[in-house]
Formats: sequence, structure tokens, C-alpha cells
Amino acid sequence: MGTELLGLLGSIILIMVGMRLLFGELDSRMAMKRLDLKYFLDFEQRYTYKNMKSTVMLMVFCFLLFGGISIFSGNGLLLLVLFVAIGVVVDIVSGWVFHFYGRFRFKKRIGEAKGVVERLKKEIERPFDPEEITELQDNYDFLEVVDSYVQEEDHMACLSRDGGVFMEKMKHYSQVAFLVDEKLEEAKQRFADTKVRVTGLTSDKRYPFKDGRLDLLVCYNTNFKPEEVGRVLKEDGIFIAHQLGSENMQELTTMSSPFQAKNIWNMQILSESLRKLNYLLLDRRESRSEMRFLTLGAFVHYLKANSKINLDHIENYANVLNVISQLIQNKGYFAVKTHHFYVVARKRSQSL
Repeated sequence: MGTELLGLLGSIILIMVGMRLLFGELDSRMAMKRLDLKYFLDFEQRYTYKNMKSTVMLMVFCFLLFGGISIFSGNGLLLLVLFVAIGVVVDIVSGWVFHFYGRFRFKKRIGEAKGVVERLKKEIERPFDPEEITELQDNYDFLEVVDSYVQEEDHMACLSRDGGVFMEKMKHYSQVAFLVDEKLEEAKQRFADTKVRVTGLTSDKRYPFKDGRLDLLVCYNTNFKPEEVGRVLKEDGIFIAHQLGSENMQELTTMSSPFQAKNIWNMQILSESLRKLNYLLLDRRESRSEMRFLTLGAFVHYLKANSKINLDHIENYANVLNVISQLIQNKGYFAVKTHHFYVVARKRSQSL
């Protein structure tokens, strides 16, 4: 390796270590201003290297621009690989050094962050009271909508992910009734002494019914497969879908992922999709309201029951949960906007 290349490598090593320490200090100051608990809690975790791609690109760029050696020469390609490898190793080591240094440099901040997490855990573990969640009146009662289409002689099924909480509230079921739920064991316990048959998806993620088996299929706040809905419904069968719209709880998305692209999902889009699949729309309604949580525990309970967010390790959501906890302490509640809708459609004959 030439003298110039060695000098370049030495300079890069010094720059990378220096920049790591400099930007680490700047990041920590920003984290203090933002009350970023997660930043300081990460120093308690095992160090994980995440800059492989960007470091490789930087080292290749430096070699080609300043190395003074052609990669097409006898040892050029080998030197490039060695140069990049050394750069990656140095970046890994400098990152580990700062991670280790940060445990001592920010010991007080780390302790404060851990204290906040313990407080949040205690708030969440308090016994849950349903009255700690209040929602302004909707412009429809979805249970009444579903009950109006349930016929005693029919075959019906409900798709959900709440362990059967919604279906349990229904006033009556058809003579043959199924529940297909993601929380299978919880649902089985809930309907152990009823005529409702609890099951899950098949091994290939299809609905567990023969073609044209169902008179009524209800989908409550979970994703559905249009091709599977069409397959299991009889001709003239009824499909009722209740969905959470894209505006539902946008405040949480803004706090946790402010730059995340937002998909649009509403009553109009679902209605048009069903029309294109040759369904006849019978009824539909959309609601935008507000839900208030009086305690942090109530909020977490609701998320666990109605979303796929894994809150088993609250350290990953400490920043958002701490902001919500402070809002509840200051205002007496944490409010989010709700957006949900339903569409009732009849499957028309394919010959039409």
C-alpha cells in the first residue's frame, strides 16, 4: 500500500473517531431538548452496528477520489477491499467506544430515563376501568346494523382480531355461526359454552370455509381479502365491513413517525372497490369523532386490544408514552380523533 494511501487511511480514521464524538455530543444535546428518553435508554442496550452501507460507500468514494491507485491495476481491487474493510472496522470500533463512553458521560440522564420508564410501567399496570375510556357519540350503532342482517336459518361468520369481544356483544347469531379471530385461545375461552364455533385461518392464510358457504360475513376492524370474501359468500350473500379509517388516531402517527407516508382509507374508497368487484351497496356510514383516555393504562389497554403494536417492551415507545402521560396529568385526559366507517354490500351473481 502506497504512502499516500496510508496517509489517507490514517486521516480517515482520525476524522471518523473525531466526528463520532462530536456528533454524539450534539445528538445528546438535542435529545435533552426533545426529552428523548429512547436516546439515553439505548446506551443500556447491547451495541448494534447500523452504518455498514453508508460506511462502505464513503470508503469506496474516498479510495477512488483520493487514493491515487487504479482498481484495474494489479493490486488495485485488493487494496480497495482492504481499505473498505479497515474503514468499516474503524467505524464499528469508534461507535462502540462512544457507546461505552456514553454510559459514563450520560449516566445521570440514563438514570432519569430509567426512572421515567418505571413510572410509566406503574401507571400502565394499574387495574383497568372501562369508564377511563370515553368516546363522543357516533352517528351510527354498528351492532344494530349487523343484527338487522342476522337470520336464524343462515350460515354466518365474523372476522376480527379482538378475541371475540365484538361478536360477544351481538344480540343473536345464526343457527351456524363462526368466529375467525387472531387471538384464538382468548376467543375460544370466551365462546366455550356457546354455539359459536371459533377457528383461525388455514395454513395457507385462507378463510376456513368451502366455496359459497356463507350467507353473511362480518369483518370487524381487521384486514380482509376480497378474493376470499367473494369465494366463501353465496350468491346474494351479505358482506358487512367495519374499518378504521386512515384518519383514525393520527395524533399517534404524528408523534411516533412524523415523516411516515400516510395511506388513505375511507368509506368512499372501500365502496368503489366493492362496486368494481360486482357488489351491490346496501348501506354505508362514516363517523369522525373523538376518544378520550383518562389514564395511561386505559390508553395502553385500548392499543393492545385494537392494534398490532407490541407494547411488551415500553422502552421502545417511552417518548410517546411519556408525552401522553404528561398530557393526562395536565389536562385530565388524552384525546385522539377517531375515524371509522362501515359498508354493507350484497354479492351479485357473476352472470349479471
